[in-house]
Amino acid sequence: MGYQLLIWEGPRPKNDAEAGEKCREMFRRYFVGKGFEPTPAIREFVKALTTRWPEDDKSFGSDESPWKFPPLIDEATGPALFLNLRFGIGERVAYEMAEMAAERGLVAFDLYMEIVRPAPKAVTDGIERRWWSELNELVARHDHST
Repeated sequence: MGYQLLIWEGPRPKNDAEAGEKCREMFRRYFVGKGFEPTPAIREFVKALTTRWPEDDKSFGSDESPWKFPPLIDEATGPALFLNLRFGIGERVAYEMAEMAAERGLVAFDLYMEIVRPAPKAVTDGIERRWWSELNELVARHDHST
């Protein structure tokens, strides 16, 4: 299991629903079948990410490394990059990665929260509270059924 972001070149969608549609389109277009050579903007973003969080043998697998399947450039195709991050650190670094993407004019879509990142903390906190509430409800139902 991991934490996933999709990064792509293009204008920031108007809302999360539009971003979800664009995300599905990007997967169909660029991640099904033969891949494409990453664009210069995506290559530069991968370089920035791997400078911030190295992929070397010393870093990979450490508590500070978000990379689940290096090399990261292998997850880039055309104008898109799929970030499959290690769970535990992935959700902690997703905001910073989205900020880095936005600084470069790239879009970041959080596949778990189904939102465009960076998003206001109040939005992400609200989603996380809802998740915990739903999880606690499931656990309580399970405890009552046994």
